Parts: sequence; structure tokens; C-alpha cells
Amino acid sequence: MTAHQHTNALARETSPYLLQHAHNPVDWMPWGAAAFDKARKENKPVFLSVGYATCYWCHVMEREVFENAALAKVVNDTCVCVKVDREERPDVDALHMAAVQQMTGQGGWPMNLFLTPPGAEGPDDPGLKPFWGGTYIPPKPAHGMPGFGDLVMAVGQAWAGNRAKVLASANQVAAALHAEFAAPKADPATPWTPQAARAATERAVALLGRLHDPEHGGFGDAPKFPQPIWPHFLLHAAQRAAKPGEPPAPAAMQAIRHTLDQMARGGIFDQIGGGFHRYSVDERWLVPHFEKMLYDNGQLLELYAAFLQAEPDGPLATLCRRVLRQTGDYLLREMTDPSGLFWAAQDAEVDGREGLNYLWTREEVRQTVGPADADAACRLFGLDFGTNFRDPHHPQAAPANVLFLPEPLAEKDEPLRERVRAKLKAVRDARKQPTTDDKCLAAWNGLAIAGLARAGAALHEPRFTGAAAAAATAALQHLSTEDGGLRRSWRKNQPGAAAGFLEDYACLAHGLLALHEAGDTTGHWLKEAQRLTAEAEKRFASEEGGYLDSAADAAHMLLRVRGLHDGATPSGTSVMVHNLRDLARLTGDPAYAQRAQKLFAATATVLNEPGLKAVWLLDAAGE
Repeated sequence: MTAHQHTNALARETSPYLLQHAHNPVDWMPWGAAAFDKARKENKPVFLSVGYATCYWCHVMEREVFENAALAKVVNDTCVCVKVDREERPDVDALHMAAVQQMTGQGGWPMNLFLTPPGAEGPDDPGLKPFWGGTYIPPKPAHGMPGFGDLVMAVGQAWAGNRAKVLASANQVAAALHAEFAAPKADPATPWTPQAARAATERAVALLGRLHDPEHGGFGDAPKFPQPIWPHFLLHAAQRAAKPGEPPAPAAMQAIRHTLDQMARGGIFDQIGGGFHRYSVDERWLVPHFEKMLYDNGQLLELYAAFLQAEPDGPLATLCRRVLRQTGDYLLREMTDPSGLFWAAQDAEVDGREGLNYLWTREEVRQTVGPADADAACRLFGLDFGTNFRDPHHPQAAPANVLFLPEPLAEKDEPLRERVRAKLKAVRDARKQPTTDDKCLAAWNGLAIAGLARAGAALHEPRFTGAAAAAATAALQHLSTEDGGLRRSWRKNQPGAAAGFLEDYACLAHGLLALHEAGDTTGHWLKEAQRLTAEAEKRFASEEGGYLDSAADAAHMLLRVRGLHDGATPSGTSVMVHNLRDLARLTGDPAYAQRAQKLFAATATVLNEPGLKAVWLLDAAGE
């Protein structure tokens, strides 16, 4: 066993991200009473650092800053240091990301802030108000940024010598956060009506039409994220707007078709192992940021299955089936926990090198597939176009190739693709692999369960629906609490410390409803979805008619976050209201529809906002 020079309080945690920092010389503590009692007692600011296990720049900052003994001493002497896995504590992440964006106009990870300690303004002051925030901090001054040690010393000097100014700044940030997460105020001039829903939907559809990239697919410019809910919303809107007996709007369907085709043929899709990477650094979906996230793959399975259902004999049907099969196989092969649940993510780097496992040279491909298929393989996977990847963090490294399909795959080429893919995969599997964040998150498992259930139904593939059912069974067993609630996470037969959030209840219920509609005749999954929905109502419903993201008993939070805007995953509120609409349809109980209408009325000002921030909530309102 390796002897470690340093061990801090994170060594007792279950999060892979926290465990990555357990042997830093920084005296990290997890978010909780022990850390904040220490800050109160010692009258020190809290240094809060938030990240996640597969975050490239989080790894960089750990190597450059948090493993540096001299810099660690500075921050240990000045602050109480708290590390948070943003995926285990989305409430902590959302609140402090809002603070960083208010202070700097941008956000990202690693996210680093300084907070006031409890008791700073009197014995009843709970503290934890941000007064400085940013993202990656270099070890020494660079690119107009202060060095980490200089910044920490400046914070310490300000806290010791100009505390009134620091507290005034902290109170200003806190007031802005309270305003940002306050309940939407109803506007009598814009009530939520069917006419308002149609108008808001038409505005969003028109905006997506303007954002659509007619050359490369997708919406907007580089970097390009899959944003599955955007084309999914567009698909639903087109289907609803179509007159009986007529096809959906050709322009909308072509935009979706083009986007799904380009993503599936680009490097953002792992052409060898299946599954989607997190995003593309360019506008062509060619060179990905190589993380693979469970939430992306679950949502994309559901999207491709929905489009296949819309156009079962269309020009993209074969591609959709291939994407569904390869992505489902990837989740079953590489992302399944022994419990039946699904792991959270795979890292972008191997040995500190971005995408190293996924890259190929022309010579490697030719040698691997053999002379008979070498020329055809190079044409098939785009190597004839020259190299397309150079590691931006290691410019001295030789250029290489991300594999992609430059042309739509003809049916006659399918045997070649499968033969070549199998040979390349065997070689790739022998390489050193990216690390896997092997915690199991309730919400992300719900998205994966839904995706696999829909894919299994679309393909008539019982392996996928079976895996979805196994994960659902494991979730209800391992993530349930004695009082009927949910835990946020599970790892290596141990529950995580955090209680479930709104998105955990909503997304898991969504997965159970997808399983029910995939062919369950027992009613078991429908009953469990109803139970979770009732629990969510009890724990997260607000007096104003909407939902809060964390339960009322969530400790050590400046305020309860209310998230109505979508991110890489849809907001918990939007998934919750989709579930209400689905339950109304499946059970015939009007109470579910009435609850959804109450929520639309409470969030009308958000639904009427221009843009796409709450488009999945709008999607539910358009049903």
C-alpha cells in the first residue's frame, strides 16, 4: 500500500472527486457542520472549492496548486478549506455558481470562492456569504490573473484589516442571490393561457430556427454541446403543430434530422466504443472534449429513440438504430455498477493527456486492421483528410486523429465498419483507460433508465429494457431512505451523505414512467412513480405553486435554490411537471393536471421570457 505524506478529512468520504483530494497538503474538510464550526471558532474565512471527478481543469489546479505544500500552508493558515463535489451537492454548486457569475460575469469549474465564517456579524449570523469568487486560479500570476498564494494572502489581509468592507461586499452578493432565487412574481398582464403557451412555443421554435447551423447541424457556434432538450422540444413542437393527417413542419424536422446525423457521424460520438462525449470544441462536432457523462447519454438515447419513433422508415432510421444500439451497449459494458445502477462519468484524460485513449494515427489504424481493409478504413473514418487533433495542453505532442464518418454510411459499408471497429476496439481496450467516476447519482440514473427503456422499446431489444429495470430496482433498493425519501448517491455499497434533491425524485420518476410505457403490465413502475411524485410534492413544493430544489431541512445553506432554467440536464421543476402531465394521461386522475396548471400559473413570467433557458418547462406547458 502506498504511504501518503498527507491525509485530510476527505479520506472518509465516498465521492471519487473528494477522494482525489484526500492526500493534498491542503487541510480539506467536507461541506458540513465540522468545517463551519471550525471557521466560527477560529474566525477564519471559508475557502470553498467546487469541482467534479472528470473535470480537466480541476485536475490541473490540483496538480499545480493543491499539491503544492507552500501554497497549501498559505491557505491552511488563512482559511478553513472546504471541498465539494458539485455532482453530489448540486444545491451548493448552483448557489455559488450564481455568485461567481454575479461577481465575474462567467463561471466554470473548478469554482473557487471565499465565504464569511458563521458568527462574523454576531452570534446569530449563519455566515457563508460569498465575497470573492472565480474559477481556475494559477499558482503564479499569469494572463492577468493573480497567483493563488498572492490572492489568499490578500484575502487574509482584507479580513484582518478591512473587515467592514468585506462584510459589506458579502451582504451585497447575498442580497443579489436572494433576489435571483426568489419565487417568480405573477404578472396579471400576462396570465398563462393556451394562447400564451402557443405564442411562447412559436417564439422558441423561431429562435431555434435562427440558431440552427445549416451546414454542421446543432444550434449556435463552437463549442457545441448536444443540448438534447432543444431538438427534443423542436420535435414535440413540430408534432403538436401538425394538422391531423399531415406530417410535421419539414423545416423543423430537417433541422433535427441534420443535427442528429452530424452528431452521430462526428467525433463527439465515439465511433469505436459507442456513447457520446460531453461536447465538441469546434462547430463541426469533430473534436470532442473527451469526458463521457451518463446524463448526456441517457438523454441522447431518449432523443434518438423519439426521432426513430417519429420517422421509423425515414432516411435516418438506420443511423438512429445504430446509435441507440452502440450507446446502449456502451452503458451496459462500461458504465454499469455491480448493483445494477449506472456510474456517473468517464474522464477526459489519461496520464494527464486529453483524449489519449481515443486518438489514432493513420499508421496505427492501417497496422491494426490489416492490409486488406486499411485503405477502406482510412477513408471510412476520415483519416484521408489528415490529422485533426493536437493537444492544446501539450503542443509538443505529435498530431493525431479523432475518428469520424465524413460521409453517410451506405448499407453496403456496414459489414466493413463493424469489422474494422471490432479490431480497433480490441487494440484500444488494451491501452490504459480513462478513470471512471463510479458513484451512482439518483437523477442521472433516472435519465439513463428512461433512455434505455425508450431505446429498448424502439429496437425491441430486451437487454436494454432489462438493464433499465435492473437499475430501477437497484435505485429503489439502495437509494431509498427509511422515511420513503431518496438519497442523492451510492458508491461501493455505501450511501452518500447528501439527501436527494428535487431532480433526483423527478428524474427517477421519469425513468420509472418510461419503463411503464415500455411494456410493463404489472403497474409496478407506475405505482412507484406516483409514490416518488407524492414524496417530491411533500418535500419540495413551495407556497407560490412551484418547487424548490432542496428540502427545507438542508443545513448550512445561505438560501434554498429555486432552479427553473435548464442546463446540461433539464431543471428538476421541468421534469417534475412533465411527470405530472404523464401521470394525468396514464392514470386519468385530474389532480395531476391541476397541479401542473398551478405550476404554469406560478411560473408564467419565466415561461414568457425570451430565449431558451426554460424550454423544457415550456415543452411541458405545450402538451
